[in-house]
Amino acid sequence: MKKPRRFLVVIFISLMSAYGIALAEEECFDPQKHPDDNLCFRRKYEREDTKLNKNYKELTARSSAREKETLKEIQLVWIKFRTFECDYEASLYGSGLNRPAALAQCLIRMTKQRNEDFKHVIEDASILRR
Repeated sequence: MKKPRRFLVVIFISLMSAYGIALAEEECFDPQKHPDDNLCFRRKYEREDTKLNKNYKELTARSSAREKETLKEIQLVWIKFRTFECDYEASLYGSGLNRPAALAQCLIRMTKQRNEDFKHVIEDASILRR
């Protein structure tokens, strides 16, 4: 009877650990530690930016020379838009402690969305070029 109970304890601990990791992965805001939050947000942004670069490279690899040039122009405009948009959103917080977190959250959100956009285009291109 002890083995099943030990097994259940191991399962429970594993699930709680996974749940804690998922929460830590998603939530960076801790009002007591703003510098740590900013580091967490920066790491989240860097992960999304790495994905964005990977998706961009994959999309350009599937594109003609003309499509690559167009995509490059679009991406440069999007980067400028993202910068202006996120600067604006962060400016709503004035010069307070929440400004860096607001900027980072905007960059993360917009970069995630751009990754989703790229994924859809990559999938559509795969279907159309068969």
